[in-house]
Amino acid sequence: MKQLVTLSFAIKNTKEERNKIIKYMNYYFSIPIQETYNLLNIAYVAKLGYFRGIDFELDFPDKYTEEDMFKKLKTVFSDVSFTCQINNKNFEHDISIESENKKVKPTNRNTTNTSVTIEEALKEEFVIIHKKDLIELQKSKHVLKDLLGTIENLNNKLKQICDDIRTISES
Repeated sequence: MKQLVTLSFAIKNTKEERNKIIKYMNYYFSIPIQETYNLLNIAYVAKLGYFRGIDFELDFPDKYTEEDMFKKLKTVFSDVSFTCQINNKNFEHDISIESENKKVKPTNRNTTNTSVTIEEALKEEFVIIHKKDLIELQKSKHVLKDLLGTIENLNNKLKQICDDIRTISES
């Protein structure tokens, strides 16, 4: 049974850590490597140093409850801290990890940590945007880059044609 699960990973943004998540998602849930890689790149907030929630459609046995699904995720990501939401139920799996500039210990996230993160985001002038809209914006960005490349190519060809016309008219 396919189940929509939102996962937020508390890992360092290193190639090794990302590859670990990518490998687990591919091995245990048959999520394509490139898809997970792209989702992790989109979800990382560099200035705040964390990954936003990522929606995955994961396959579980039919009679699994939310708790069973979380136990499976804990088994799959035994060495990774994460939070997840399954059918509006929130779960948390914390292990101690060492960040680049400080140690992060398991905490009760219902305290002020969330509000501090929101305050930091507001100070950095982040805008809250729905993930679907963000993906559409990124697609548009790539299309615009391609269009800019096409315009530059056409400008170069136009200059070449102008130079050819000038050469022909001079002779």
